[in-house]
Amino acid sequence: MQQLSAFLREVYLAPLSALRLSRGKRLLIVVLSYGLAVPGLWWLFPLVHNGASMLLSIISACWLFRYRGLFITLVLNVIAILLVYLFLLPDIMSDQAFVQRVVLGSGISLVLGLVVCW
Repeated sequence: MQQLSAFLREVYLAPLSALRLSRGKRLLIVVLSYGLAVPGLWWLFPLVHNGASMLLSIISACWLFRYRGLFITLVLNVIAILLVYLFLLPDIMSDQAFVQRVVLGSGISLVLGLVVCW
């Protein structure tokens, strides 16, 4: 029973220990999260994407870099969405639908980032 209690305590404290990492290691975590999020955006959500597939990168950037990470990740998410749609779906989506998805995705990212930062 003590081993289970110790393990649960480690799991509980793991996110807090990430805040004590050096800036370079925290940046590496965010870059790796984008390494997972962009292929997910590319392969899993090309037709229905609204920003939610960037969840991991938003949470990691906001947790590790607070509000600065939120604003940087908003810009990077819009760039990632634009590039993926530019390469994958140049003719499928109308301009209005594309703009709506980018705005909706940015709004979702902003709300999620504000919750994590708060």
